[in-house]
Amino acid sequence: GWRLALAWLKILTSPRLLTYIWLEGSRIARKPGRQVVAASNMLQEACLQAYPDADISVITPGVEIPVEKLSKDLAWQRLGLNEEGPWLLFVANDYARKGLDALLQAMVLLPQEVQLAVVGSRKQVHHYQEKIKQLNLTSRVHLLGQLPDVTPAYQAADILIHPTLEDSYAMVVLEAMANGLPVVVSGPQYCGISRGLRDGQETLILKDPNDAKQLEELIRKVLNDQILVRRMKEKGMHFARTHTWANAAQQYETLYRQAAPQ
Repeated sequence: GWRLALAWLKILTSPRLLTYIWLEGSRIARKPGRQVVAASNMLQEACLQAYPDADISVITPGVEIPVEKLSKDLAWQRLGLNEEGPWLLFVANDYARKGLDALLQAMVLLPQEVQLAVVGSRKQVHHYQEKIKQLNLTSRVHLLGQLPDVTPAYQAADILIHPTLEDSYAMVVLEAMANGLPVVVSGPQYCGISRGLRDGQETLILKDPNDAKQLEELIRKVLNDQILVRRMKEKGMHFARTHTWANAAQQYETLYRQAAPQ
């Protein structure tokens, strides 16, 4: 409607935006020897909506499976925290877009002994420090900032929580699985990696990332069901092993051979 008309008016009156659209179209246009690769099915669908004639393949990012695993004691020492928990882990640079607000609301509903470690950019730390204080979560939510290596956090925590509102793939989910963590993640309309995951197998799927109550219930389910946890760890690790960087490299090699002149 009128919003679309205004958007196009903005584009047509901006040489900069017109240039961007021309460049994008010329790069994605079908052409002999050209292969366009999307990092997820979600991105492929978005590209095809804009460019229906484009030839777009999907090769998802990969992960390195850790060769050695730290003990929880040592992992917590490296993070400067104690092991008393259970511990939830949230990893993101854009806290708001990746769902930290709903997770904090869920923390209010969870037992007092449950702790949360937040890893990522420090740009939003001040805002969330105030929010955490208002929710009376200061002793239970720990803002660790950006870490040079997130591996100790994955190996120290008990569950990764990723209630993202928008994520084309979600590398943190794959990395967590590679480190043997059970994961609670938003559904496929919000998160690209969820399209390849099964609810109750590799992960637990959060249908609405804004629903703190549903998030709290899923977290409790993981905390209280060790059979579920073992299954999620086993299936999640299998998923990670089939999505390594070596696997991605093989797919790219195949694509290069298809694109190369015969």
